[in-house]
Order: sequence, then C-alpha cells, then structure tokens
Amino acid sequence: MSSNIFSILLSIVFTILCIQTVEAQDSPPEITKDRAQVVKDLLSSNSQKSRQAVEYIRANKDPIWLKELAPLLDTQEGTSRQIVTMLVLGVFPEDSLSFFANVAKSPSRYSREAAMYGLARVMKPGVEKELIQGLRDSDEKVRNAALRGIQLLCRPDGGRLFTALLNSDSPPFPPPHPAFEALQIALQNHENFEPKDSWKGVWHEVSTRTTIRSIQDKFLTNLSDESQRTILQRVFQSASPWASKPLIEDSLVYDFSMVNVVAGSSKEIHIDATPEEINRTRFLGYDIDRAVHLRMAVDLWLQAPQLYTKKIEVVDDEIIIHLNLKGSPYLHAGVGLLNISYWESRVSNGLEAQVVFDVNTGKWLREQVISDKNNQVWNTVCSDWISGNPELPGKITIEMPQGQVGARLYPLTFRAFFDRQGKQWHLTKATMHEQITDESGSTSQQLRALAELKLTVTKEKQKPDHSGQGSKGKSPKE
Repeated sequence: MSSNIFSILLSIVFTILCIQTVEAQDSPPEITKDRAQVVKDLLSSNSQKSRQAVEYIRANKDPIWLKELAPLLDTQEGTSRQIVTMLVLGVFPEDSLSFFANVAKSPSRYSREAAMYGLARVMKPGVEKELIQGLRDSDEKVRNAALRGIQLLCRPDGGRLFTALLNSDSPPFPPPHPAFEALQIALQNHENFEPKDSWKGVWHEVSTRTTIRSIQDKFLTNLSDESQRTILQRVFQSASPWASKPLIEDSLVYDFSMVNVVAGSSKEIHIDATPEEINRTRFLGYDIDRAVHLRMAVDLWLQAPQLYTKKIEVVDDEIIIHLNLKGSPYLHAGVGLLNISYWESRVSNGLEAQVVFDVNTGKWLREQVISDKNNQVWNTVCSDWISGNPELPGKITIEMPQGQVGARLYPLTFRAFFDRQGKQWHLTKATMHEQITDESGSTSQQLRALAELKLTVTKEKQKPDHSGQGSKGKSPKE
C-alpha cells in the first residue's frame, strides 16, 4: 500500500493548498456523514475516497474533527501521521498548537513522537515550550523527535535562501519562525544536554552566535581550574572573529570560480549576500564567508564545548582539548560552494580528536582526529596568520590519508588560503591534491580541484542592530 499512500499524500497536499485559497463559506454545511466513516476514508488506499474525506472535513470545518483525528496519530505507520499532521495544519491552523500540545501529553509514544514533528510546523509563538518539554520525555525516540522539531523550526527554506544569495534584487527573505528568538533563550538556559550524541547531530543547525557565546560563558564558569578558565577565555576571544558563527557586519559580494581538474569541468558563482542571509545560511551548514566546504574539529568544539570536551590539559605553551566525536556531524573539506562541490572529502569515522591552542595568545594551532580503529584520519595545521587586530588564519592545511570522495577513499591534502579586506576575513584560494605513489614507491601531489574567490565588501544601506540573530526582516542590499 506504500505507493498508494504516497499518491494519497500528494493528493492531500494539493487539495489543502487549493482549498486554502477558496473563500471561507459563511455557513458551512452541517456534518451529516458518519464521522467514523469519513475518518476511515481519510486513510483509505483509494485516493479518491481520501481526497473526498479531506474536502468534506474542510467544508465542514468544525473543531470536533480534531477529537477524531488525534487517535490516528497513535500508530507506527509514518504516512498516516503525516496525513493527519498536514490536515490539522492546513484546515485547523488556529487550533494546531493546542492540538499538538495535547497530543504531546498522550500515553502513546507514537502520538507524542508525531506531536513533536507537528509542533515544529506550527507557525506560532509558544511552540518552543512544548518542544523543550519534549526533550524531557521518558522515551528516547520522542526526545529525538523533539530535537528534530527544533532543528526544523530553525531551518530556513534552502531554495529561497539560495535564490537570495545569488541575486542582488531578490525579494525579501521570510523572517525566522515566530518562536525562534524564544527558542534561543530556552537553549541558552537549558541545562541537561543529554544524551550528548543526539545533541551533537543538530547543535550546529539550531544555535545562533548569541547562544554559542552564552554556552561558552557557562562552560568557563563551570571549570574548576582557574588557570584553564583564563586560557580558554583567550581561546574563545581569539576564535570569535572567524569561528563560532562570526558576525558579519557588511554585505558580501564576490565571484567564486572552481575547476574540477580531473573531469575538466568548471563553475562560476556570483554571491550577493546580506549579513542576515549569511547568518541564516549557517543553519544549513554553509559558511558564506569561508566559501569552501570546511568543517573542522575546532569548529565543533568552539560551538559546543559542553558536548565535546573529554579532557583539558596544559603542556608547556599549549592547551590541548581532547574531544569525544561520537555522534558528531562529519568533518569535511573540499572545493565547493553551497550545495555544489568538486572533490569534497568527508571524514565520518572520527572517534576522538585533539585540538591545540597557544596558551599565551589563544590562537588555534592544529588538530588531529583518530578513528575507531586508532588510525589518524584527519590532521590539520594553521601555518600562517594574518597580522592585525584581530589576527586571523591565513593558511589552513588538512591531510586526510583516507578522505572519502563519493564512494572511494583517497590520500588527500586540502589547502585553504585566506586574506582580510577591511574587517572581513575571506577565502582567496583553495586546492585539493591527491597523493600519488608510482611503481618505484615515489610519491607526488597531483592537483584535483581548485577554487578562487574575488571579493567586494559593500556596506549596508540599513542594518538592524541585532545582526541577523533572528531578525524580523531582511536587510536591504545595495
């Protein structure tokens, strides 16, 4: 029945969207059909019956239907729950928050799990309270659903956002979810980040810079070693301008070109992004200021020290942070921009990492990642810094002995070069090389992909003082 159910779902989506454009009737017809039969038809494998049931419920819009729909969420069958969720959101939007909040109190695990996903789609303030409450549920699957609901609440529309990034005259991008700001405050005050492995998978997509800074402050406060606290204050301060979702004050306008040397293909992309768009794009896992695909262990730790820190030790002039990477997003480095990439390498088998900073300056120096088989799978060095106030990384080199590109593994070296224009730190060039060993055992590096970036920084005509942390509108572009 799965293929039929899928067609039903599409029919219902189309029906709801069309119905919502029809002017509401002054006096909806009375409910004359047997409600039990209508509900049965709603989930029928016959798409016509299902569509007629939706139309009937819409025409006889009465909250009494909600009592009939709620029990349908008590099932392991996902498509039925989707149908009910979409029906409630489309036909009873004014009652949707209370509906899913009540379902979230159900003794049924399936109902509570469905409620979390439904709540994330309710465009009303107050949703965050129910999702945060879901994080305390006794059932792990419900807690994970609450996390995914929070992730969905924060996630922008990628298609519309990419259009805005690529066009200077694009229409205003819609504001964040009405509960977004309240959710960030709740995350800042949240105490129990357990299980950590689950939180790791979503944290980078649900936290703003303000929330990250708050978490960093709490992490420092909870450190018992005062000397370590002082050093890590310098670390967080040094990394603030280039990591941990840094604030961008000006629009970014640049031309990005990349070449796949092996395939002989190339791509040129023009970016015209406001600070608001740049910040919103970070919730999709992309950093417009870095341009290339680059997520390192240092990024994971700086954004969520409360999730990753295993041990801290000071050795001579270095402070070493030992990380537990179990459950974390994959590390990646490669030539690419947004959802387009050439030779992007992913490392998903990292188990532990060591991230090293300078004790005196707080500057990030290097990191290495060990796999579950005790092999070094990622070795990164920041070998050059751009002078000024603040100092910024100038060259990052990443060695991946078994970097995964597609389904194959390659010995790869990724290099990214950065510069500063005004206050803006930005990429200038990136390369990906493969290490080739010939029959004699000699090795050489062969270029596989190359990217270059030409930047223009433009001032905003008007800039909100909240710098994109959940603002209600979009900053205009020049």
